[in-house]
Parts: sequence; C-alpha cells; structure tokens
Amino acid sequence: MKIDIRNQFIVKEIFVHDVARAVEDEDLRKLVLGMGEELGENGRFILRWYSAEPKIAVLIEALTMEECEAYLERFMTYLRNHGYLD
Repeated sequence: MKIDIRNQFIVKEIFVHDVARAVEDEDLRKLVLGMGEELGENGRFILRWYSAEPKIAVLIEALTMEECEAYLERFMTYLRNHGYLD
C-alpha cells in the first residue's frame, strides 16, 4: 500500500457503552473492513480497541479532510444507531 504523505487524516477516541459487544459485532466489523476497501490505496481506516477502558480509537486517512469526515460520520452513525453511544 502506498500512502501519500499529503493525505489528510483524523484520529479520534470514542467512548462506547460496551466494548466487548462492539468487538463481537459482525456488522461493525464488515463496516470497518468495507470502508478500508473503499479507501483502497488512497487511504485507510484503522480501529483500535481498548481493553482497560470503554473506548475505541479510530484513524481515518484519505485524500481530503471532507472524505475523512464523511467516513467518520458514517462510523459514528452506526455506533449511535446500534446503542454504543449516548
């Protein structure tokens, strides 16, 4: 994978209600993998689970900040709609 150093990125820590349930959420896994595939060689979508705290970290890299923000909003919408956020 060749990542352009001029790409834009967002790093965000997100507090969730139930990390254990999120880790096992197959639809969430498919969403994250799908977004990574969509970004292809132009970016990446990385998710890090915390075991000691109720949070996850997200890194989204894309050609533009607008694209990063759109992917983040898509991810956050999924979390909200499935009861992971307040």
